Amino acid sequence: MSYSQSDLTNIQTALIDLAQGNRVVKVVVEGKVCEYGQADINQLRALRAEISAEIKAASGATGLLYTTTFKGL
Repeated sequence: MSYSQSDLTNIQTALIDLAQGNRVVKVVVEGKVCEYGQADINQLRALRAEISAEIKAASGATGLLYTTTFKGL
């Protein structure tokens, strides 16, 4: 699947709405409209993690940081 940054934003907004007490939220992901309720919050969190990981992989970010040190003598 090819997710976009707007898909991730939609999921995050839906999670916030559910946390604020809304009973049902509608989310558009890849042009498809889905409804999620309070009981589906774990599904939304898993989808958010999946989308975030795919966006990171597509951007080429590895998450690795290389450092060098020396004794300044």
